[in-house]
Amino acid sequence: MIRLVIGLFLVFGAVGEQDFWLECHRAADCLAGPAPTISSLVLWSTVGLALMAWAAADFNKKYS
Repeated sequence: MIRLVIGLFLVFGAVGEQDFWLECHRAADCLAGPAPTISSLVLWSTVGLALMAWAAADFNKKYS
């Protein structure tokens, strides 16, 4: 269960970082720093999805 939650937080964090920077960049007084790269978004989202897939496979094995 913890792998599912950690994976979900990793995906939400990666997407949220990108979204926050885009919204902040549109504001006049943005102090967010350099833009996050697409490769970091893809990397963290892939790690999160892999953790969630691993948890789903264990749930399936445990409860079937």
